[in-house]
Amino acid sequence: MIRPTTAYITLHHIYINAIANYYNIPQLKELINIKIQYILETSWSVDRFPNIVKDIFSLIGDLALYNIITLIAAKHIKELIKLRDFIELNVISNFAIGIIRTAITASKDIEENFILKF
Repeated sequence: MIRPTTAYITLHHIYINAIANYYNIPQLKELINIKIQYILETSWSVDRFPNIVKDIFSLIGDLALYNIITLIAAKHIKELIKLRDFIELNVISNFAIGIIRTAITASKDIEENFILKF
């Protein structure tokens, strides 16, 4: 038996999110987003991640999912930046802005925690 890859499972959930978005089913979108985040955090694989990003930004207008995917990308940016497919994404400008915002927020939190300790 062949196990589905992380990318395949994630893409399946992305398509469900698109359907939930189209039919305006917010509870389903929220559940799917939780599942997508869980999958990417527990079964991270750089394999086909650029395809996941491309599908999210071309199929879905879900800001919550954008935030999830940018958070995941920010965590793995050192790995992703080495991928030609990632660098050449057509959505990279919007995507990059999301990553930068996430990185700035994270660095501010780290600085504030550091200052509070001393």
